[in-house]
Amino acid sequence: MKKSKPVTLGHFEQLVLSAVLALNGKDSYGLKIQDKTSEFAEKEVNLGSVYVTLERLEMKGLVVTAELSETRPEPGGKRRRIYQITPEGQTVLSESLQASVRAYEATESFWEKLWKLGRRRV
Repeated sequence: MKKSKPVTLGHFEQLVLSAVLALNGKDSYGLKIQDKTSEFAEKEVNLGSVYVTLERLEMKGLVVTAELSETRPEPGGKRRRIYQITPEGQTVLSESLQASVRAYEATESFWEKLWKLGRRRV
């Protein structure tokens, strides 16, 4: 029997999945997810990249399209796809974030030296 490969997250996937979890509800649609991901990344992220990543996360079973919103009232208004994190998505995100924390803690003294020298970022 072939052992299945563990699901892992790339950095951008981690940011997008974190945004879906943070918005968790009626506001977890593409544009709001882009805004939240940009906030986490501290820079503007491309909306197309967010949608491609959401599709990849959906294929991995980490998010689902929970529902479509009501049609927006403006002329030509479309329904929005509302994304929701799955229980597996929560587990994978938690493991990914914990690994990031461990990596940061293992290199913390390096970062502290840089900050003491007045450098905020590398």
